[in-house]
Amino acid sequence: MMNMFRGGGLGQWIVAGVASLVIVVFVVEFRAARGPANAKITGDCAVKMPGICVPSKDFFASYGLIVPPGVSSKQIKALKLPEQILEGIVERELLAGQAEREGIGIGADDLEGQLMQGRAYISLPVASAPTLGAQLGLCPPAGRGYGCSPSASLMRLMSVRRSQDNRFDTKKYEREVRLRTNRGPKQFREQQERELIAARMRDLIRTSVRISREEAFSQFQRRASKATIRYVTIDRDWYARNVADLSEKSLLAWAEKNKEAVDEVWKTEKEHFVAGCPLVSEIAVPFEAEVTDQAKVDLRKKIDAAYVRITKGKEDFERVARQVSQSESAPWGGRMVCLTESSGPAAKELLEATAGLKSRQVSPVIETTHGFYILRSDGVLAESDVESVGRLSIARRQGARAIADEGARTLAENLIKSAKLGIDLDATLSLQMAQLLPHDAKRAAPSDEPDSSESASKAPRVVTSKAFTQDGSPGEDFSPYSGIGQRVFALDKPGSVVDSPIMTLRGPAAVTLVLKEPALREDFEKHADEVIREMQEQKGQAALEDYVARLRHALAGKIEVSNEYKNLKIRGSED
Repeated sequence: MMNMFRGGGLGQWIVAGVASLVIVVFVVEFRAARGPANAKITGDCAVKMPGICVPSKDFFASYGLIVPPGVSSKQIKALKLPEQILEGIVERELLAGQAEREGIGIGADDLEGQLMQGRAYISLPVASAPTLGAQLGLCPPAGRGYGCSPSASLMRLMSVRRSQDNRFDTKKYEREVRLRTNRGPKQFREQQERELIAARMRDLIRTSVRISREEAFSQFQRRASKATIRYVTIDRDWYARNVADLSEKSLLAWAEKNKEAVDEVWKTEKEHFVAGCPLVSEIAVPFEAEVTDQAKVDLRKKIDAAYVRITKGKEDFERVARQVSQSESAPWGGRMVCLTESSGPAAKELLEATAGLKSRQVSPVIETTHGFYILRSDGVLAESDVESVGRLSIARRQGARAIADEGARTLAENLIKSAKLGIDLDATLSLQMAQLLPHDAKRAAPSDEPDSSESASKAPRVVTSKAFTQDGSPGEDFSPYSGIGQRVFALDKPGSVVDSPIMTLRGPAAVTLVLKEPALREDFEKHADEVIREMQEQKGQAALEDYVARLRHALAGKIEVSNEYKNLKIRGSED
């Protein structure tokens, strides 16, 4: 047989035919790996876009590189890894396609060098790549952070060198490629060429951003300049309990102005107001789910003291409820209206405890599995009063918050007006409190003496903040979205006042500037290179996200990502 081949003639024709067949097989295989969507391909498309079909084998190859051993199926599902990998492939193809149109490629020597270093590049969606890449071990951590540097290319390092002399080992390389990607070296090489072209495009886009020294100094000032303020927060709950007019007359007036809103709620809640149901008021001190014995003892002392104030001290039930109770009904004196089995987790126990109470009679302290309670019977709901009592109950819940918010804001605005006139915050707060609470000013005004009542702990007081930066926060009351930094740093000199209340997590606040310490130019020069580098990375990342978004937009409706692979259930380490 061998002699026939060596002899030429028919043997040579057979060899030529076999070689041609091999060439055809390779052409078809490579066109299936990355060819036009309308080409005759042997595999299905995990991602399809004009001129491109990325087969499922490419998806699984990327998966094998991206997901390290030991990841559970629960983690795979939580991180949405199949979907993230598919979206990364989409962005790779968009960037590589754009690179080809602009004449950008990767040289054979560069590609060979990366492969011989064992560097297998991968793509994840640019917006999630820094965080997700770090979680999957695809980059070194950036400084003290938990994410990749925005400028880092994501890659999986493969073991491709001999341990004895650290030289590249072809067999070891091929074994690693097959093990991780289930692809042959030529298929893997083509995939890596696309990945490296996309990585080069990312680098070009990131590095096209320029940061001027003045821009960097401005950013440094935001980070390093500090301010200290004095402020008074008007806690909306405190205002509702102690100051707001939540009388029946006031609430009915609010309900009349907001009739449509009350009507809507009444339609859904009127079935809860049934003639003959017991009307009660409450003072509630609920337990946490895991209450300790000591905490329970402290709460018992608190409710016992409230009971003594009502029974022996003859204080109004409503007043004690506003100051002590920790239920929603506290601001309007604890009035619950109808007590039914659907009134809360302790409703059944409370119904049993109030069964023998006469009208206006106060119960002893009731201990339930959910907390301590004191109840007062307010009679039963008459048939003729069902709608009026029900609407008043709705007005209490909805109107109390609105009335308290409006009043708290007005108080904060009055403090600001006085501060603008040069009156010290402490003095103007004391004056306002005396006017608002003429019979209880000493109890509700700021004091150095501890007061365990619910009201006193939330009473307005003047607070001096810690020093904070423009992007920081002066205290836990201020949310990250309050805009406090921008408004404070716009003030010129100590004693200046923010001209309108700043909303905090508890209510509106009046704010004055104590001190502003601007960052110095000489301090900036010591850190200029670091600041510029960080800004370069941040702006480069933003530019890349914007660039990819525009590429996606240009093909809106023409990118198809297989739902079959997006929702693929892949077994994890525990399966």
